[in-house]
Parts: sequence; structure tokens; C-alpha cells
Amino acid sequence: MVRRKLKQWHYISTLIVIIIFVTSGYSAANPVITTSTIDNGGDKDFNFYDTGSNGDISIDDGDTLHVIYLDAENDTVKYARKAPTETKWDISVVDDINAETDIGSFVNDVDYFFNSSITVDTDGNLHILYMYEIDEQEYNTKVKYGYYDGTWHLQEIDKLDESTGDYGTKIMIRPNGEIHMLYGSRNLHHGIIDGTTLSVQNNIHFLREGWDACIKNDIIYYVDGYWLFARLHIGIYTEEAWIWSQVDLNTAITEPSIDIDSSGNIHVVGHNYLKHVEIHPDLSFDQINIDPAWGAGVYSDIVNNDDDILQILYTYKPMGGLTELCFSYWDPAANTSWMKIVESEGTFRALAVVLDSNQNVQGIYYDKTRGDLKHILVNYSGIHDWQVTTTTQGKGTINLDPAGGTYDDGTSVTMTAIPSDGYQFDYWEGDASTTTNPLTITIDGDIQVSAVFVKEEDDDDDDGGGGGGGCFISNLF
Repeated sequence: MVRRKLKQWHYISTLIVIIIFVTSGYSAANPVITTSTIDNGGDKDFNFYDTGSNGDISIDDGDTLHVIYLDAENDTVKYARKAPTETKWDISVVDDINAETDIGSFVNDVDYFFNSSITVDTDGNLHILYMYEIDEQEYNTKVKYGYYDGTWHLQEIDKLDESTGDYGTKIMIRPNGEIHMLYGSRNLHHGIIDGTTLSVQNNIHFLREGWDACIKNDIIYYVDGYWLFARLHIGIYTEEAWIWSQVDLNTAITEPSIDIDSSGNIHVVGHNYLKHVEIHPDLSFDQINIDPAWGAGVYSDIVNNDDDILQILYTYKPMGGLTELCFSYWDPAANTSWMKIVESEGTFRALAVVLDSNQNVQGIYYDKTRGDLKHILVNYSGIHDWQVTTTTQGKGTINLDPAGGTYDDGTSVTMTAIPSDGYQFDYWEGDASTTTNPLTITIDGDIQVSAVFVKEEDDDDDDGGGGGGGCFISNLF
């Protein structure tokens, strides 16, 4: 088990296998974090890429979740759907990839050359983009677009002859209804569907160490990392043309993910530790370490909520060790931040995150240890109060200040153990283990505490007096 003291961003972390927290309203301190399995990949080890690897998630206006992913055990592209009121995922097959390949099972041959992306239009129709290798020797790769209006309609839009590199796909919809598709391996290609017309611009940019793209206010933003020169390449597509810029960083970032805040600042997180770069419209930037541990951020995705609070799902992968799936939160305006370890003692790959209508984070990740595609919910709208439950052993009472026993998240509560006559306070046990009295704690969860009182050393008859003196005083009267 790995423990790391995170000095930057002032993290407070608790290491357990799966963390579940409860919050008070929309609070930064302790959301409810829950995980569940979408699809089970079986008991085979498919390297890093089997069920769920390189999948993507989208969400519609009714908060229904839509997921596209590869099931490598069955060599199929699958779609999973779950409405807010449903407890189980509805899973169906979109495409049988193995039927089109020339080299057999993805599990044995091309399990690491697949990428997919999904989005939802304003009418609730689904749009997907995915690419996969069909000839390992010749580097032939198919790129397919699909849309769902009650039935899946699939179309091959390109066939690439490129050596393997930074496989990636991203599908986005502009307010005018244009569907924009970015994809590539060694080179970036841009496909546009306007109505029923498809146009493709090939080789618009050379790909390097990972890339990502997003859309905000009708503008498409692209980023890739360049390790050798510690550089980010920024692409902005507006008014039917690409504008390219580069940002020379203090230290390099690879495998970046991107989102845009309400002021038009570009936020990028990526590997080389987990780093965050905020790029302003004039291309000046601020760069900090989010997680200073080497191996953090090998896989990550970022989402920026309506209050410009950044939230990141990422993987920490130490050299030669197991990984941790982590979630990080940063509110720049309040200078408030924290990190939670969601899963540990396994091998995990963070895939994608989105926001629902309540500003809760919904995401997917791959659990290689169990071969599963999993869902994560970071819920900020859970239980509104924490309960402090106190008990005593021996004779005495506990005073709470402020009184009540029910508190908002982050409240400081002072517990004072008050012994009865003939008793003395010994120690606290339960969720607090100390001899300090009074004891002040910051509430971040339900607390159960017991105060242990013991008899004073010279009170052997349990009458509240000291030794035999109690009996002597009684005789006087």
C-alpha cells in the first residue's frame, strides 16, 4: 500500500480501498464518492486494454449517462446507458470489430489500438467516433462514425496508413449542429459532418505525447504535450480555420487533458507528476504541481464546473508498483483544495469525467486488476448533516460545544469529559483515541466517541468519598 504526503494544494487524504464520504450541501470538503461496475471483462489479463479501455462518457439534459467502450474479450464495441432512476446499466453491442479485422482477436493481437468518443446532441441523439487497427503489419486503421436515433447507423469515414502512436478520438457538436471529429495516430485529422455532407481535412497537425480537445462557446480547443522541449501546442478552431500556438513551460507535460473556464482560460492537466497549467488568452500561464509524486497523472481527465472549480480524475502509477485511482478538487477563488484516493491495491486507468445537472461529477475508469469497466460518482448533494454520537464508560458526562450533536461539515466541536464525584477522566476511545480533555475536532463525517472514566485511586467503595474517610464522615452524622 502506498502512502504519500502531498505538500502542494494542501491535500488531506485518507487511504482505503474504496472511499465513501458524505457532504453537507455543495461542500468542497467531503462529497460522497461511490464506485460501481458497468461491465465485467472476465478473468483474463488483456494487458492494459480490455473491457472499457479507452472508453468515453457523455451525459444528456436528463442526466442519463451514455458510455462507449471496447469489449476486448468479445471483440465488440459496446454502448452502456443508465438513467438517474435506474440501478443497472443497459448494455448493447454497437459493432463487431473482429468480423472486420484481418489478424484475429483483439485480445491476442491488437488489444492496445482502440479509441472511442461519444457525445449527445440537443435532440438526445447519440454520436460516436472510434478507431481501431485492422492490420498490425501495415498499420491500417479504420475510423468509424455512428449515430443513434433508436437504431445505430455506422459509417466508415477514413482509413489511415500510419505507424502506431498517440491513438485518439474526440467528437464534438457545435451550436449550429455541425459534428466535428478529431482523430489520429501520428497525424491529427479533422472530419466535419454538416447535415449529410462529410468533409475531412487530413494531416492538420503532427501528434506528439498524447492530446485532448473540448468545445466551449462554439470554439474548439486542442492541446498536446511535447516532452523534449517542455512545450504545449494549442489549437483553436473558430470561423472555419485553425489557429496554432505554442506555450513553452517550466517543465514538460504529456498525456494532457483540457477544459475551459468561464473567463476563457485554458486549463490543462497532465503527466510528469500531475501538473496543472492555466493558460490565459494572451498565452501567459501559471503552472503548479497538483500531485508531486512521480507517476501521478499518467492517465487523467479534467472537468470545470459552473463555479470554475476544477475537478480531476487521475491515475497514480509508481514505477514497478500498483496504481491508485485518485480524485482532486481545486477552487481557485477560495484557494481550497483536497485529494481523495478512490481505489488502491490494483491497476487502474482514469478515462473520462462529466458533470450532471447538480454539478456532481460522473466518470468512468478501467480496473485492470478485475478486468472491469467502472463508474464513479462524486456526489456533492448528499446528506446535509453529520452526527456526533457520544457514550460513557464509568460515571461521568460529555459536554458538546456547540451543543446539539448534529453539525455542518467543517464545524469545530469541543468535547469536554466531566467526571462524576469520585471518578476521573481517563481517555477517549472510538473515532478519537487520546487523553486530551477538552478535545476539539473538525467534523468531516459521522463521529462515535466514548469517554472512559475510572474511579479515583482512594475511592474503593464507590460512594464518591475518599477511601475509608467516607465511612467516617457518615458516622459523624
